[in-house]
Amino acid sequence: MVLETCTWATSSRHTGAGRYDDSGVSGTALLSHITVMIEKSDSLSLSPNSFSFVDLDWETVNEQPRLYAGEIHLWWLPLNVEGEEAERFRKQLTDRETAKLERLRDNELKTRFLSGRGILRQLIAGYLGTASARVSIHFSTFGKPYVRPAKEDAPQLSFNYSDSHGMGLFAFSWNCELGVDLEWLGRRGRFRQIIERRFAESEQPVLLNGLDEDGRAERFLACWTRKEGYGKARGVGIHYPMREIDLCSDCDLPSRPVHRDDEHWYMRQLHLPPDYVGCLVSEGEQDLPVRAFRR
Repeated sequence: MVLETCTWATSSRHTGAGRYDDSGVSGTALLSHITVMIEKSDSLSLSPNSFSFVDLDWETVNEQPRLYAGEIHLWWLPLNVEGEEAERFRKQLTDRETAKLERLRDNELKTRFLSGRGILRQLIAGYLGTASARVSIHFSTFGKPYVRPAKEDAPQLSFNYSDSHGMGLFAFSWNCELGVDLEWLGRRGRFRQIIERRFAESEQPVLLNGLDEDGRAERFLACWTRKEGYGKARGVGIHYPMREIDLCSDCDLPSRPVHRDDEHWYMRQLHLPPDYVGCLVSEGEQDLPVRAFRR
């Protein structure tokens, strides 16, 4: 095993419309300037009782299944596209996406961005029954990506995605806003400052007490995906009053409804194989069935 020190950092300025960055994944600005130790190993051991999660039944498929109304599809895929396929993905980028790609200095980050954007287009095209080159991604006022229905009365394909440490999590449904967030469980850092600034007082004891260092880090990362997944579902990313809503004091519950004002959401904590934690948030208080796929 090799230990390497890196900086988990992004610019703290807003990008795009000030809510999402151009990839459609909300920024990690609040986690900037945290030095983390990454332990390179084949697998990490999940600390006991750090968080509870929904047990997904992963299906390995070669063909894209049909998406029915009232269900959610999750895709768990590596972001490592290269060669001719990467070049094809590059040609499908909009000017906005190309500018985002060119701003990335690290080749690995470029590969992840290009892979994520290309795979997203492929999956959208599969659900809409069209070619990926014909998929045009637009952005809402707050920067959340979407595609326009082909006809005025056609159903709206809702989607969201997140990436971390070379893997991508993609979610799709019809007429149901979605938010997903993903973190690699090997990240470590000075999380206390973020907990004190961005988590409700009722959430803080759950994050700071009762576990060893690894367990606290894993619980923080799990709870952070709840905060960010909820914000992404609402279309505002991390730019909402996080301290005013408790999403984490009951992190022993793998899933639950979330009610705020006149809005109703359903939140699910996920453990993605082998070493990732995520969160899926869907519009409405119903626990919609989730089908999970990988290739």
